[in-house]
Amino acid sequence: MKHGVFAEFADAETLLRYNTFPVSFNIRAARPGDLLFFHQSTQRQPYHAMLFVGHSHFQPQGSDWIVYHTGEMNGGQGEIREVRASLLERHPDPHWRPLETNPRFLGVYRFALLR
Repeated sequence: MKHGVFAEFADAETLLRYNTFPVSFNIRAARPGDLLFFHQSTQRQPYHAMLFVGHSHFQPQGSDWIVYHTGEMNGGQGEIREVRASLLERHPDPHWRPLETNPRFLGVYRFALLR
């Protein structure tokens, strides 16, 4: 919802600004359904969101699963990927690590309707 009006689509920036509230910079505070936000200022669409799933029936190992869409890749539409939070914390590109020390990680957020 943006400005009190429902819509069928919301980009990551709209979700962040109008539909969520901050929970923590510590990913261990995330609950299933929470969003992790990043801001990559050099990209065409700088705001990015990842969904914290937690325990997955499809991936029995671990309870810290995250799902995200890559965005456009090599001229294609991109793809949906899953990764464990513990692995994402060691991502080869430090800009994607969900750590408080990463200035591009905006934190863990929860949908406002769950308040």
